[in-house]
Formats: sequence, structure tokens, C-alpha cells
Amino acid sequence: MITFGQPYFLLAGILALPALYLAITRETNFKKITAFTKALTVLLIAFVLASPSLTVSEERSSKDRVVILEDNSRSTEIMHNPNLEFEDMEVERRSIASGNISDLSSGILQNIDNDKTYLLISDLQSSSSLNRVSDRVNQRNSTLNILKPEFDPESAVKIEGPETTYIGAGNTFNVKVSSTEETIPEPQVKLNDEVVELQKTGIEGKWQFTETFDEEGYKTIEASIASRDKFRDNNNYYKTVKVAEKPEILVLGDKGRISQEFSDFYSFEQRDRLPEDLSPYYAVIAKKNFNEADLASYTAEGNGLIYTGKLKEENSVLPIRKGKRRRMYRRYRVLLF
Repeated sequence: MITFGQPYFLLAGILALPALYLAITRETNFKKITAFTKALTVLLIAFVLASPSLTVSEERSSKDRVVILEDNSRSTEIMHNPNLEFEDMEVERRSIASGNISDLSSGILQNIDNDKTYLLISDLQSSSSLNRVSDRVNQRNSTLNILKPEFDPESAVKIEGPETTYIGAGNTFNVKVSSTEETIPEPQVKLNDEVVELQKTGIEGKWQFTETFDEEGYKTIEASIASRDKFRDNNNYYKTVKVAEKPEILVLGDKGRISQEFSDFYSFEQRDRLPEDLSPYYAVIAKKNFNEADLASYTAEGNGLIYTGKLKEENSVLPIRKGKRRRMYRRYRVLLF
């Protein structure tokens, strides 16, 4: 709708139209054109002085709408109910995670539509990265708000480290404690019922210890925390480590530095010729030429073979062939502007 701030100027211009018409019709053709131009100028000035304005009206829904994305996975059972109230708003609720499945990223991405407002209620504990979520929300021109409610006291402990190791090898284990409490409880770790001294890593909720095993067998590591919470199963964590003898590696030729760099994980025996019985060896490292027939059955049984010598002729027990040298040419590309 068009309105005028000073309608009197427009009215004056309209009232002057008869006089302008009579003045134009009495003149010659050339003077008529000049008079018409002057009359049009007067009318435009009157129109501008009237201060016209254009008002645009847009019909909108009387109620705004919000879509609530609810994380119903098991980890959210300790969250407090936020008891949200929405006045004069349409509310739609969608579940994006449930049970032991906590893939928030996929749940959010599958529910983001164009030009909508979302509210995510979650503890943000996701099994997948949430890095892609913000890009998807921006692409859909939508808004995502996040509400992380308060939690009941809850803690959990976990041990990370190798599941299999060898006698004499150094092993590092990380003990992690996640907690909703302000003070994270310090864990206690036992190895075969003996308390292990932990070292702080400088990272909140993370401790570390190293261990070397002298005999083969299965070792049990137990980590526990003192916390009165809902999920008591998370307060204890058990890990079993298998300790085995070091695999025996046969080195055909000079042993070199390899025996020093990998001595924690392998035992090396150096020989100048292949023995008749190769069954005790996990793999063979050949630094010099060998008779193919001596290793044919050994490699066929799935044992390892590494050859570091010069390849002078084709050998069927090695999945390689000597290639031909190709001459390389340089190609230049010139762009002219």
C-alpha cells in the first residue's frame, strides 16, 4: 500500500492540472512541448514533496515452530528433566538416539530440514564425530540450539593398552576416568591382585603405568573407582593381556641394526646358510641370495620372508619381478595470456 507523508503538495499539483492544460493548448507546437515539460516537472516535484512511502505486508503463522531432537540413549538416563515450557509455539519431538546406540551425528543429519529451528537435548556423548553437523545446518539455512541439562553424579573407568604382548617387551597402559562430578575420583589399579603405582599424565581424568612381563600366560588388570552412582558396573574395569614368547626370526647374512631396534618384540638368530629345519622360525630375513627350493615349502605354509639383497634373477617365492628402467622425460606446459 502506498501512503503520503505530505498529501497537500500532491493535492496542489492535481488542482493545477486544468490551468496547465489550458496553457499548453494555447501555444504553438514547439511551445506546447516546452510547456508540457514544465508541467510534468511541476507534477513530479509535487509528488516528491508529498513524501510517498510503500508499505509491504506479509502474512505469517500466528505460532512459531521448534523441533526438539531428543537423545534417548542409555547415557542420558542420568540427565535431569529440563521441564521445558513453550508458549504460543508449535513443538515437534524427534528421537535421534536410543538404547546403547549413541550415533548423534547421523541422527542429527537425518533430521535437519530447510529453514527450521531445532533444539538438541543431549549429553553430547556420541560414538561419531559431530564436525559435519554445523556445515549441514548452515547449508539448510536452519538454526540448531543445544541444551545440556544437569546430571546426577556418575563416573566410569576404562583401561586402554595392548591385548597381546611378549616377554621382556615394555607395555604402556592408560587408565581413563570420565565423571559428571566436579572432582574426578582417582582410580586404583591391580595387576594380578597387586596394586600398581599410577603416574599422572597432566590430562584431567587420565593416568598411566608401564609394565614388563617376565613369563608367558594371561595377566589380569583391574581398575576401580569409589563412586556412589547409578551405573555401578562402570566403576570397575577388567582387562586381560596375553603374554607370549617372542617370535624367533632367522637372519640369513649380517644381522645389522634390526636385531637392536626390534629386540623387544622378536628374538633374532643369525646364520650364514639356511638350516634344514625352519619350523622354529616365525619368518626369515634374507640379506643375501638363497636357494629357492630351500624356502618353497616354508613360504607355502604361510611363513614370512623378507629379502633385502640384490635381485639378480627372478625368484618364484617372492611376489616381485625386476622391472625395466624407463627413461623419464620432462614435459613443459606454457600458458599465454
